[in-house]
Amino acid sequence: MSKSIPFKVNAELSVSVESKLFNSIKNAHAWYTNKHVAKGGLFALTAIDFIGFEQIASATMAESFWNRVLIVAAFIIAFEVAPLYIGYAMCLKSYGFGGRMQKRIYWLSLLPFILGILANAFYRWHTKDFAYDEPRLGIPMTFLMCILPIITSLVNIVMGCVSFNPLQYDIFKLTKKLRTLQLRKKQLESYNDSAEELKSLKEMSLTLEKESYDNALKEIKAEGERLKNFIKIHSCK
Repeated sequence: MSKSIPFKVNAELSVSVESKLFNSIKNAHAWYTNKHVAKGGLFALTAIDFIGFEQIASATMAESFWNRVLIVAAFIIAFEVAPLYIGYAMCLKSYGFGGRMQKRIYWLSLLPFILGILANAFYRWHTKDFAYDEPRLGIPMTFLMCILPIITSLVNIVMGCVSFNPLQYDIFKLTKKLRTLQLRKKQLESYNDSAEELKSLKEMSLTLEKESYDNALKEIKAEGERLKNFIKIHSCK
């Protein structure tokens, strides 16, 4: 039988979740889904692609340092970062978290990935004749270096999927909802305080009005008695 994870909610709508919950989430994943393993794999794949992109950039733009940096950085984003977020977006949908955010992540990641594939193929094909010392290696190396980044990107997509933590994402969503409820609670408390002030003012106004009415009634009765006495005295004369 599975054990429930205890948590506490107080009157202030603040949730206290025990560390047991996060330990359970951590233990529920295999070694290859560990964030440290994922970071190590991402670093290794990035290093592989970096060497390939740096080689072609140095061979074709040896005298332009910043152009080399710009091209290598653009390819790294297209073949390393974008596929990772494609994997995240795919897992968001598979766990039922699809929506506008999931679609935006997916398309904003897929677009640079596709453009990166096209740009890399175009760049390598048009520089194959002088990018390698051996001319006979131009076509096979160009083909290999067009395919290799795609392979590393597919691995990154898989890493993005297996390292995705749906429970942690669900906790993040619930935390946002909780903050909204806390804000709404403060607004309602403010409205309640205003209503209490209005109620107090109303009760005070009614009390003052009743006192004024009672005082006026007493004055009217006193004046009536005075007139009666005045009439009696003058009628006797």
